This record gives sequence, structure tokens and C-alpha cells, in this order.
Amino acid sequence: MWGVIRRILFYPFALLIIIIAYIGAGLGAARVFDIIPAIGFAAFVGAFAVGSLAIRMLEGKAARNFNIAGALPLLAAGALAISVWYFAREGSTAPIDDGAPPAQHSLWTLRDSATINFDRCGDPDGAPLIFLHGGPAIPPRGKSIDTVCAIGDEGYDVYIYDQIGSGASSRLADISAYSVERHVADLEEIRALIGADTINLIGVSWGTVLASHYIAAHPGRVSSAVFVSPGILGPRKGDDVEYDYSLSASSDYDGVLLPPLRVIIAGLLARMNPDAAVNYMPQAEAGAVMDRLAADPGLEYQGKCKGAPINAGSGERGSGANYYANLMTAQDLKRLPDPTGAIRAASPPSILIMRGVCDYIPRSALGRYEAAFPAVTIIDIDQEGHSFLGARPDIIVPAATCFLSQSCARNATDAAAR
Repeated sequence: MWGVIRRILFYPFALLIIIIAYIGAGLGAARVFDIIPAIGFAAFVGAFAVGSLAIRMLEGKAARNFNIAGALPLLAAGALAISVWYFAREGSTAPIDDGAPPAQHSLWTLRDSATINFDRCGDPDGAPLIFLHGGPAIPPRGKSIDTVCAIGDEGYDVYIYDQIGSGASSRLADISAYSVERHVADLEEIRALIGADTINLIGVSWGTVLASHYIAAHPGRVSSAVFVSPGILGPRKGDDVEYDYSLSASSDYDGVLLPPLRVIIAGLLARMNPDAAVNYMPQAEAGAVMDRLAADPGLEYQGKCKGAPINAGSGERGSGANYYANLMTAQDLKRLPDPTGAIRAASPPSILIMRGVCDYIPRSALGRYEAAFPAVTIIDIDQEGHSFLGARPDIIVPAATCFLSQSCARNATDAAAR
């Protein structure tokens, strides 16, 4: 009787061990092999070997006949392999149709022959204003571009470019090369290509973090900067930067925003062996998946306050996203030291921050910008959450124009938010 009870209790535990062994063996093999079939075979063999050992421990000796107990490791390992193949099989590489008509673009060619896609608008005789989109590696939709171009119409030569790895810009063959340093270097090269001694910057979300690192690395090159829905500056740990969705419409969203199993596997591989990750999921496929994640209605809800009407599907993210460029840049950002000291040492310009009152990034996170920059003007935007650039040109355009031109007083800038 005890033997039966022991088996009933042990077999589920043995199955759990087999699953863990499958994952562990696969990840271990990924550190050595770039070839996906070799990684899959190693995962299968590892699960089978550990499962066989577990059954042997239960039985006390090797089963002499090929019974259910003896077949369990083989069956479980095989089922895992088939399940992973089926649920993580190759997906579509077709870009998402964001409904926007084809646009006319221009290209910069960088020193390493990579190309950067950009649009230009505003006043070609005005001071240069470069827009840094969010993500990383999630290009904006037309409404955000329209807002930035409207600022340009007030006397600025606006450049809107797809950061490396996204939009119509080049993809890097080595995904580990997507880094904050690379983005900063690209922006500096772009400044030189347009022939400007100094530039103005407008960034949204991750774009504000990129702008801050650029200012630290290249003192004196930025005249002024406008930050919309700032991302987290510095370490992503601490009570001051804990995400808070209680005020955003995310609490009204009944969906679940989860990446597909294939993306989860690709992300694990990218952290350990970037070449294996690309062999498993090419950048074109990863980009198509990222497009769909970025267009999920759940992200629309993050942009509004709780109870606000949501026009799902009308968000500010279009096609051209890149999962690997997003992941690897974000991972690199976590490894970097706090940039506060470097920014202060660079004698940075004054900045204007516009933040939605329902942003899931708490207002306390702005304290890091205030510690890094000598003069910070903050405008709180009612009824908005994170990344509202395309939704509120009525506030953003006059406030940014006033700030950049230094043509109006602080109280005038504050009035733009009301």
C-alpha cells in the first residue's frame, strides 16, 4: 500500500524535475551551441537522463521490463520537445499594417555603413531639433510625428529618425551591439552629419533617457531639451521608481498582455547567446511580434487615466519595432552606472518635463532628473497617462515652443497645461 501511495506522490514531483531538467539542459546547451537542433537535442537528453534517474531512485533498481514507470522519462521528455516545437513554432514576419500611407524618407549613412532612416519637417532655416522616440526600438505613429512637426512649424528644423535596429533603419547583425553607447554614438554622428554645433532635443519615454546619456557624454552639444513622459533615469530599483498603475486606465483593461512562448525563449537565448537567439528567431520575425505587442490595446490603456474613454487601436506605435534592439538596449541600461554625476559634470542645459498625472512611472521618479539637471520645469498634464505625445498637441506645442525659444516666462509655460 505504501508503495502505491509513494508512487502517487512521487510521479508528479518526477514530472516537475523532468521539466526543470529540460529547461536547464536547454539553457546550458545554449551557452555552448548556436545551432538550435543541438540545443533542443541536449534539452531532450537532459530531461530523459534526469527523469530516468528519478524513476530509478523511486523503484530502487532499474526496471527490467519496459513498463509505464520506465517509459515515463521518455514520454515526458518527448512530450516537452513536441510541445515546445508546436507552441513556439515560427511565426509571421509580415509587418503590422498601421494604416499609414507610405511616406517619403531620407537616409543617413553612418561610418560603419549602417543607414539611419529619417524624416525632416518644420523650418529648414531654423535651429535643429531632433526627436528621440521611445521603446527602445518602437517608432511612433503619425500623430506623434504631427505634434513634433507642429513644433517645427514654429521655427525649428526638425529631424525625426528611426533609431538603429528599428523602423526603416539598418538592423545590426550582432544583436549584442544594441546598446546605450551605440545609440549615443549614433546621435552624435547625426549631429555632425547635419552640420550643427549644437542641437535641441525632444524625447519621449526611453528617448528622454537616451537624451540624458547623450548630454552626459557630449557636454555643450545640447542647447535645450524637452522631455515628454520621461523614462526612469538611472537604476530601475527603489521606491521612487516603482510602477504604479492604480491611476491609469490599465486597471480597466480586462485583457492580459503576455508575450508568446517563442518570444520568451528567444529572450532567454539572447541573454546567454545572441547568435543562438537570432538563429532561433530572426530579427524580422522578432520585429513582427514586437509590432503586435506594441499595438496591443493594453498599452493604449496605460496612456489614459482610469475611467477615461479608450479608442483601442489608435495608439502611437507603428510598424518597425525590434524586440532584440529593445531587449538588448534595456539589458545594457541596467548594467550602466547612475548617470546623475556625469550629467551634472557636463554643465547640462535646462529641461522642460511634461508628464501625465496618471503616468504609471511615479512622479517621484522625476526627482532623479531634478538631481541631474540644474534647472527643471515640470508641467503636469491632466487626464493623461504615459506617452501622450500624439494626443495633446494643444498643450505640448505651445509649451515646448515657449521653452525652446525662451520667449515666455515660467508662468506662461505653466498656463499651457491648464
